[in-house]
Amino acid sequence: MAIGLSLANSPSLANPHPIPDPMIYAQGAQPEGFWVRTWQRLRGRSIPNQRSGSTGRGGANHDRCLYTTEELLALVPTAAETGLPYLEPVLTGHPTWWFYVPYAGNGRLRAEFALIDTAETILYTTEIILPPKSGLMAVSWPETEPPLSPGSTYRWVFSIRCNPTNRSGDATVNGWIQRATAEESAALATQLAAAPNPYAVLADSLYWFDLLATLNTLKTTNPQRFSLLWDGLLCQVYAQSDRLTALTETCPDLSSLPEPN
Repeated sequence: MAIGLSLANSPSLANPHPIPDPMIYAQGAQPEGFWVRTWQRLRGRSIPNQRSGSTGRGGANHDRCLYTTEELLALVPTAAETGLPYLEPVLTGHPTWWFYVPYAGNGRLRAEFALIDTAETILYTTEIILPPKSGLMAVSWPETEPPLSPGSTYRWVFSIRCNPTNRSGDATVNGWIQRATAEESAALATQLAAAPNPYAVLADSLYWFDLLATLNTLKTTNPQRFSLLWDGLLCQVYAQSDRLTALTETCPDLSSLPEPN
């Protein structure tokens, strides 16, 4: 069940996501170690969001939920040294967020997702009843809502309401998203139209949210090729946490993932 939202204070609005020069794979080349280098670039960007408000690696805070050996995790790259998330660029006006939720729903445990603009106006908030089993959860900005504005920055917050009467004990992850400007979107659209594998253009341009959305669709139409790639990239996100080691025990090596062709 996908629903949507985001929240809070704003980082620098200077554009940290310039569109790169035309990619070499748009001309048919297959760079060795493409996914290894892509993941290194995703985690090696210069300025992570220093105002995430999180107190644990991966953006999760210390919560008062029922004990679990795992942790709530937003599926976004974080800085290797600090564990802080980045201000992520996004092409679509209706993005989807992905989370790993370690709590099993019991019919009462609820999640909350919120989206906030830089004026600290809450644009949307919604409650979601947790599914009966732990695992991945997708939350999408609803198509019934106006699209995110080009060039605008938003904060998102995803919380598990562990104790509705004391929200200070919520398990929470949060971060920032910035929709591409019209010029950035047009430039990238030209590259996407010319590339044999548009998903590789998104990866090389570090559009993580759009990459996940594209791979999620591709793995339903061509699971033999794209399920491995999806699992391999998510494993890298899980590996950012020292409490999700069970999810990474059978992870494929990044260098073994199918190269764009």
